Amino acid sequence: MRKVLLLLLSVMVSAAAWCQREQKVQVTETMQVPGHMSMDRARAELMEKAMLRGVEQAFGTRVAVERRGTSETRNGGASKETYASGSSESLAGEWLRTDKADFTTDGEWLTLHLSGVVREFPDGRNTPKVRCMRNSKESRLHETNFVDSEKMWLYFRSELPGYVSIYLLDENRKANIIVPYSGDSNLYRVEANKDYAFVDDGDKNNTLYNSIILNAPEHLVVNHVYVMFSPHAFGSISTNPGQSDIKSGNYLPRNCSDKEFLKWLSQRRVADRDMSVVDFPIFIDAK
Repeated sequence: MRKVLLLLLSVMVSAAAWCQREQKVQVTETMQVPGHMSMDRARAELMEKAMLRGVEQAFGTRVAVERRGTSETRNGGASKETYASGSSESLAGEWLRTDKADFTTDGEWLTLHLSGVVREFPDGRNTPKVRCMRNSKESRLHETNFVDSEKMWLYFRSELPGYVSIYLLDENRKANIIVPYSGDSNLYRVEANKDYAFVDDGDKNNTLYNSIILNAPEHLVVNHVYVMFSPHAFGSISTNPGQSDIKSGNYLPRNCSDKEFLKWLSQRRVADRDMSVVDFPIFIDAK
């Protein structure tokens, strides 16, 4: 009987610890939208800012790392804009799920009422280093501003061995897989403390890319990069993606809508508390 009670107590403590890592939050953020900024871009920046604020309010920060960038408006003027791409910080947790996001406008002001669930990082949580590089695999800078037809590489390094998948969400609300490559049905396996530059044209399975070329032929567009890492394999690549695969959660959809992808990602993050997700917007301007 004593062993049974101790076992039950252990299970209750473990369950309580699990529950404490997740918390519902509500955030309201407002920004003044410059005249030369598109509403899509403003919504993307305000969404990321609100997510970061929600995590910070719930769990605080650990180490602050600022991301900055600039963009130029070439059509009809020479104005230059400096902005913080979400002013990303190394937080003590992450945004897990969005339940509701309501945008309202009042003249040049944009307001977001956001509610969702955040999750606290456990002690010792591995968060990989990810850097977005412009036109070079050797750059040490984090660049999020591009011009039509420029190339993007992603630097990656993890303190733990594990598995990686990378998606690009485009302006047409489509989620497109970048890594694993087209010829690989398994997740990309990475070693601990090794530098990677995606995409790697030396990989035998990479028959699709020798670089990622970004396009914005007519106007500024906002895309979003999602880099997912876990020490555990979190699925296989679907060779025939469809609703059944997405609902089951057993397969990563190779191409789908952004809504379907984010739903799949939410399910995976709930199932795997060791999964880390690094995401950020990128801006591609027309020439």
